[in-house]
Amino acid sequence: PGTTLDDLARQVRDALDDPPLRICGERSRRLERVAAIPGAGADFLGLAAQLDVDCVVTGDVRHHEARRAQDAGLAVIDAGHVATERPGLERLLISLASLGTELTSLLDLDPDPWRD
Repeated sequence: PGTTLDDLARQVRDALDDPPLRICGERSRRLERVAAIPGAGADFLGLAAQLDVDCVVTGDVRHHEARRAQDAGLAVIDAGHVATERPGLERLLISLASLGTELTSLLDLDPDPWRD
């Protein structure tokens, strides 16, 4: 059971349309519990460590936040703010559109500055 950090990173890359990843932790480490926090989830890294999570997939993790997570035994995959947040918003828009109301998406007003 479980997966390695390296394998999880490949799964994240595939699932999120190949965003650039920053990976903090030993790549061969076995992971049993993974948490996903869309957008900028660094504020929750301490809580994830307290909850015995092995790895957090999120975005916008700064250097010292990653170091604290690593010191607490937590691996981090930073896939970027937009890549971790946008798929859920797109699914929500599809769900809202199915209600039969007129829907205007403003997602294009906030493009990912890290990608073309």
